[in-house]
Amino acid sequence: MSDVFISHVEEDADIALEIALALEEAGYTTWCYEVDNIPGPSYLIQTGQAIEQSKAVILVISPHSLGSRQVTREVVRAGESNKEFIPVRRDITHVEFQNRQPEWREAVGAATSIGIPLQGVTGILPRIVDGLKALGIQPRVKAKPARIAQIRRALIKPPVPTKQPEPEAIAVEIPSVKTAEEARRRKKWIVLSLIASAVIALSVVGVIFLSQPKEPPPLLPRAPPSEVTPTPADISFADLVVDFKPGKDTVSPRNNPLNALGPPDHIAGGDVNYVSLGYGGVLTIKFVDNYLIDVDGPDLYVFEIGESAEKCKVEISKDGTNWIDLGTVSGQPAILDIQDKVAPGDKFSYVRITDAISHKGGPPHGGADIDAVSAVGATPAEP
Repeated sequence: MSDVFISHVEEDADIALEIALALEEAGYTTWCYEVDNIPGPSYLIQTGQAIEQSKAVILVISPHSLGSRQVTREVVRAGESNKEFIPVRRDITHVEFQNRQPEWREAVGAATSIGIPLQGVTGILPRIVDGLKALGIQPRVKAKPARIAQIRRALIKPPVPTKQPEPEAIAVEIPSVKTAEEARRRKKWIVLSLIASAVIALSVVGVIFLSQPKEPPPLLPRAPPSEVTPTPADISFADLVVDFKPGKDTVSPRNNPLNALGPPDHIAGGDVNYVSLGYGGVLTIKFVDNYLIDVDGPDLYVFEIGESAEKCKVEISKDGTNWIDLGTVSGQPAILDIQDKVAPGDKFSYVRITDAISHKGGPPHGGADIDAVSAVGATPAEP
């Protein structure tokens, strides 16, 4: 039994294998045709059984896969089995996907898709893991070196023979493999050139900046080391979406609560990597790897972004049932000190944020726009 079945066509095998490798390294088990098919038995039976035994399906959507009858079979099988979907888009928009494959759209339902950026699939792997966790699918095994090596070998080998000829494939305009490969190579070199230029430019700016005398930036207030166990930066941010009740005037892709997990990463004019609560919307998140505690100075940061700082009500809880109201706050970020609200030694796992309907800008990003939630005052959770 695997945690995740990866549905894709041969032309997207590189993406599927990269996803499988990252998930296996993160503690998930996967089923990917290139490394898990068995010679002899029907591939239809093999994929059907793998889907039935999985907890979720990652669907790689591309101009190639939209015309595949086999992928359509896998999508329908997963939909009939009530499997959770995480759609990953390659060289296609969400609207194009929905218009060109209404059958998939019906099966996938309201699942939010994620596009592969120019830098490749590595740019979205952490968010795929966050998505699985939000669906209640937690990593449960230690990465196996033999399995990791098997997937790595498949990544550098020529692709295995295609699952089956599909003479009756849906008529879709598909570029040749050679043309697509050349385009990907050109894209890769363009990206590398841009990165090199950016590094050179940043180096020059850095030299100029460092040559000027400047006061050191103030450190965030933290408790003395003797009072608080230091928390690694990668576990001091919200890890899991417990519940999300969107309010009015927030629409896709801005209503994806997973965008509030992890460190703040919003860049003005960039991709939508925050969640708009909607007017009156409620987001409940959880710290899995650490507890929120009271330390000297600020304890909790709520990273709200946008043109104006919108107010929101913030509550914390130990068990997700009994809540302590920290009041209505605003700020970019909003900074909270919980000292007057909690008892010494209290540890909290849950934060609930409710839009206070303080500013009405209308759709598509109504309500407070949350990029991240950080426990500045934190201590690692017990293993």
